[in-house]
Amino acid sequence: MHHLFTKIRGVAFQNDDRTERQILIQGCTPGERLAIRHKPIPGHPEACRVETEAGAQLGHLSKRLAMEVARRAAQGVRYAAFVANVAGGGRGRYFGVKLLVVVLEAGDTASADEVFDYALDALRSQREEKRPPFGLGRVLRAVTGALTRQ
Repeated sequence: MHHLFTKIRGVAFQNDDRTERQILIQGCTPGERLAIRHKPIPGHPEACRVETEAGAQLGHLSKRLAMEVARRAAQGVRYAAFVANVAGGGRGRYFGVKLLVVVLEAGDTASADEVFDYALDALRSQREEKRPPFGLGRVLRAVTGALTRQ
């Protein structure tokens, strides 16, 4: 198991069902589990959507990362995604989402709880770096609170 951080792309667009991604993003909670779904669209066979667990699209992965995810998922690699933080907004600015992506190689049998614990550790390690991401304290409080409620 390993991980990476990335930003969700396309957060300023409206979804096909006319829901506003910016409204959906404002409702995201740090530590919230998201889904990455490979969903080809005309001209972008590698396209990967980033969705809430309820299926509402927040945006998509960058083309480069989506190509890698689509290729490796076909080989049995699994991905788990979590909101690392929500930043931006305010006067004339869009909200954005920093995404934690946990990569489970083919044959990795980690349980959902083990993946969640790994994600929590990855978020904690970010705090120890020189430049922690904006809102990490809020992320850790939300994730830790979710663990104690289970």
